[in-house]
Amino acid sequence: MELENIILCDWIDDVAHYHLPNQYKDALTDLCQKNGHSFQLISRKIDQQNPNIVACIGNKFSSEDLQFMPNLKWIQFGSIGTDKIPEKHARLNKLQVTNARGIFEYSVARHALYLLTDSLFPHRDLDSDFTRAGWETTLPHKLGDISIVLLGSGVISQVLYRILESAGLKVYVVTRQNSESKNNKLIKTIDHGQFNEIECEPVVLINLLPLNVGTNSLIDSSYLEGFQNIISYINVGRPETENLLDILALLNDKKIQFAAWDVIRDFMLVEKIKNQFTDRVRFTPHVASFQENHWPKLYELVFYNLECFFQNNNLEMKNI
Repeated sequence: MELENIILCDWIDDVAHYHLPNQYKDALTDLCQKNGHSFQLISRKIDQQNPNIVACIGNKFSSEDLQFMPNLKWIQFGSIGTDKIPEKHARLNKLQVTNARGIFEYSVARHALYLLTDSLFPHRDLDSDFTRAGWETTLPHKLGDISIVLLGSGVISQVLYRILESAGLKVYVVTRQNSESKNNKLIKTIDHGQFNEIECEPVVLINLLPLNVGTNSLIDSSYLEGFQNIISYINVGRPETENLLDILALLNDKKIQFAAWDVIRDFMLVEKIKNQFTDRVRFTPHVASFQENHWPKLYELVFYNLECFFQNNNLEMKNI
């Protein structure tokens, strides 16, 4: 007998970023079938209405997709945020929304640290004579002379702040006026758009912004003009939070010396930018998500929440 209700999961794609391991896929499939549902993996966007879809698991779903799923009851995101489905949309559509808060905190923070150190040595000749004099004269930038500015004040930003600050570096977190981070005395914050304290210093900007109405295309030339000496710009947040054309224009004008992205998945675009800015850009395939226990930890959460869903016990659903 054909199963009617569908649990849709988008953890499969053409660049093998999110590929649900077979053992977890089989276990989730069995759980759904035992409860009269079909577990279906899909790698494309929904483009036509399907009233049988009652739950979605993954990372690609957005509020625009809701028009195609009139009977959707629950969305489980595999990342830290729920910003793709604004709270007002969830309430209007009577949706339960859960996420995997905590699964990326340290892995993304460590990856940002890797890109930070990598960006300080873009032209380093690793085959040069290893002498003290040679090292001092060819070292492009010293970490102690640089201000590291974290754009965004979320959990990942706070984790990265603690790592960098404990190393004795100058670190700032850009917050909004009512940000909860402003009340955290362990974090040195500056207000959004008020960079007077550091505007003339050499800075590394690390974009850790979530995507919402206030951050969409926020990082553009006008936002960055407050900084006089941008050593590097690193985006490990969301691609939609920046104006990429503006970033490339500032790279071209040497107002940004180096840039790195962990968020661009368009291979042709990556090759085009790399050819234009040889040795001044770096790209990684969002490898920060592949921590050792990523899939086991995420599977445990999804399996538990699925059981709650089948028992109509949504109030017991949890985030990591």
